[in-house]
Amino acid sequence: QDASGDATGFAFSWYTEDNTTVSTVEYTIGSSATPVTATGTSTQYLPGHGFHHTVRATGIPTDTQITYRVGSQVEGTWSQYFNATTPPPKTTARTVKFSVFGDMGYGDSSMRPMAIATGGLVKNWSASFSRQTMETLKDTGGIEAVWHLGDIGYADDAFGHDPVKFLFEDAYNGYMNWLQNISAVMPYMVLPGNHESECHSPVCLAEETKYAKPLSNFSAFNSRWSMPSAESGGSRDT
Repeated sequence: QDASGDATGFAFSWYTEDNTTVSTVEYTIGSSATPVTATGTSTQYLPGHGFHHTVRATGIPTDTQITYRVGSQVEGTWSQYFNATTPPPKTTARTVKFSVFGDMGYGDSSMRPMAIATGGLVKNWSASFSRQTMETLKDTGGIEAVWHLGDIGYADDAFGHDPVKFLFEDAYNGYMNWLQNISAVMPYMVLPGNHESECHSPVCLAEETKYAKPLSNFSAFNSRWSMPSAESGGSRDT
């Protein structure tokens, strides 16, 4: 945000299997054809399971559309182009429309059948209804931002689909891909819930050094999501 408190930028986050030399966002502002670049950092919280990139682009006027892509300017590897619009100024008199909810999950029990249905896990469930509601609101202009109040994709419950395999990362990446055409075109803000704190799969319990410790203390959440705690005067413990 700028000195007046207006939000004048975005934090972009994405995942790649391999690391890149420089994490880069290339974007144009409004009708300008001149591209601007911003660079950031990448991190890997779980060896062998890809890299998470974060770039902050600032100094963009409020209520302005940008067209952007993410990738690496050095390697020349880029995503497709997306459009997103910065929030209006804080003095706006118009209604700002959010989708606000807690909990979500990824898919449904027909798409991801349950092998375990005890201890809070149920055989028949669905997050698809909520996902479709957000899609409809996005397509009809009913929302311009999302505020997800924790328990994001239930990656820590992925063992319920197969208690033998390590599926935490598959579930988290699946959730991110499932929401991409919403989270890539509008601000998607999140808070941590208890399901973000750790992995409690039998595989994690059996292989503490390899899985449990790297996934403890909200490490996946902090690497995948870049929220404006510093910009808003908050603190972020890692």
